[in-house]
Amino acid sequence: MKTNILIIAALIVFVLIFSIAGKAADNPDLLKKDISGPQPIATAATEDPQVETLKGIPEIQVSIEKLSKDAISAGLDKDDILAHSESRLGKARIKVVDSSKKPQHALLSIHINLTCNPSVDICVCGIFIDLKQLVVLNKSADLSPQTYNYSDAIPAATWNKNFVGLGGGDSSKENVLNELDVLLDMFAKDYLKANQK
Repeated sequence: MKTNILIIAALIVFVLIFSIAGKAADNPDLLKKDISGPQPIATAATEDPQVETLKGIPEIQVSIEKLSKDAISAGLDKDDILAHSESRLGKARIKVVDSSKKPQHALLSIHINLTCNPSVDICVCGIFIDLKQLVVLNKSADLSPQTYNYSDAIPAATWNKNFVGLGGGDSSKENVLNELDVLLDMFAKDYLKANQK
């Protein structure tokens, strides 16, 4: 019994830490940082620099990362999640390309981690999605395009959102898919905002 209480307490602390980190990532004012020196420049009418990074992307590819053992035990399947995600984005009028091809423009990576404790019927779920694009780091003060060396482009996450939460093990598959839909809808909203569709 004492072990179960410790496990539940640890899970609650885990969820709180990731919830605070997620809120801080969504609202930079929550973190008081030293902002001396050069800062990123947003060039569009949007206030969120992540949204600006989605501008001009003609198509995306979706990738589902390896699922945890508990996620598989709960009935989650990579192929089903991929088809579900591609369908949801397609319905939002986002062009999604075949996942078997090499990504040309951007890769939306989805990572789902589910950890369950059957003795207390509680699962901790973490869903992380990010959009990776090829980027070039500009190390000079000159921001003109001709200074970029595109052969030095590296893949980097330019947009991301996450969810961390607790739930009962009996409905974990449905809960995971519902929370994934929330994150996919957030991506679709930002993508459509950036591309005015």
